Amino acid sequence: MEQRQVRPMRDRTLWFGVGAGVIVWALHFFAIYVLVDQVCRGNWQVNAQVVSLVLTVIGVAIVALATLLSFRSWRKLRADGEAYDAAHERYRFMSFSGAVLGVTFIALMILTFVPTFVVPTCR
Repeated sequence: MEQRQVRPMRDRTLWFGVGAGVIVWALHFFAIYVLVDQVCRGNWQVNAQVVSLVLTVIGVAIVALATLLSFRSWRKLRADGEAYDAAHERYRFMSFSGAVLGVTFIALMILTFVPTFVVPTCR
């Protein structure tokens, strides 16, 4: 009987782990930039700091989910033992990269958010 190779996880999970951080960070950066611009022009009557906080919490939650999925996949693949082939190595690399990129982009989102509290927004 032919033995099928079982993929350890779905490709979408791996790509979500790798790509979510950069996409969410870019959207977060753009949203905060537009928000502060519109508030300073007087077009929107909202508290920029509160909306920035909400956007940051949502963004960090999405990237944290992607990071957690990547980290769990990496640990599972690492524990599988010595059954290495090209696909297994690719999955391990993508999982580890997703975890590292996720932590990096969470830090960048927090660093993008901090100036809204430290620097006066509208001069």
